[in-house]
Amino acid sequence: MRSRYLLALAPLATLSSCGAASAEGPTFTAKAGPGTLAIFSSSQKAVLCTAEVVFSYMENGKREFGRHSCQNYNIAVGTDLEVCRVDDALLVEPIIEGPVTSQCQ
Repeated sequence: MRSRYLLALAPLATLSSCGAASAEGPTFTAKAGPGTLAIFSSSQKAVLCTAEVVFSYMENGKREFGRHSCQNYNIAVGTDLEVCRVDDALLVEPIIEGPVTSQCQ
């Protein structure tokens, strides 16, 4: 059975990564834990953004890759605010594999 997180082409153990939309825009972090992936933001102004992160997890004895994406979220002013999360028991030993990439308007 193929996982819904599997990527065809793939370029909260608490590992995190950061990515910035711009010098003035929000910054993002991603955290992975047992059965959970979440993206957090820190911003000094409200803005509409899309953010995503590549991660891996164990399935059938091997590490698979996936992408967690938050599409068109209103980013509020604040620090370490949760933008979006996925809770799924199939996410066994998830690891953040790269920085959060983002695009803001």
